[in-house]
Amino acid sequence: RLALGANDCSASTWSLTDWTRLGAYPHCDIDIFDSGFDIRCVEFSPDGRHLVTTSGQLWAARIWRLEDGRQVGTYDYNGGSAFSLPARFVSGGRQVVLGVDGVVLD
Repeated sequence: RLALGANDCSASTWSLTDWTRLGAYPHCDIDIFDSGFDIRCVEFSPDGRHLVTTSGQLWAARIWRLEDGRQVGTYDYNGGSAFSLPARFVSGGRQVVLGVDGVVLD
């Protein structure tokens, strides 16, 4: 599998064998201004069951369960930046650490 962030405020996962799209993950609730917010960080959990996506402009992180595409976690900073918001799964995939203020999501 391959995960890609896009400038339409979404991420997607793709099969590496036949290049079919496996899932789509809309990061923004709504984008009424057609702002082109980028998803700049995507990472699979160590067990491959979850995906974390972040948007620098929104300063928001989302955690997705890949089995059914459901959003199972969220964190919003209520701000924005042109810079990437790094996120990493830690503790065997039980937590996500965000690169701003050392926020840890369980």
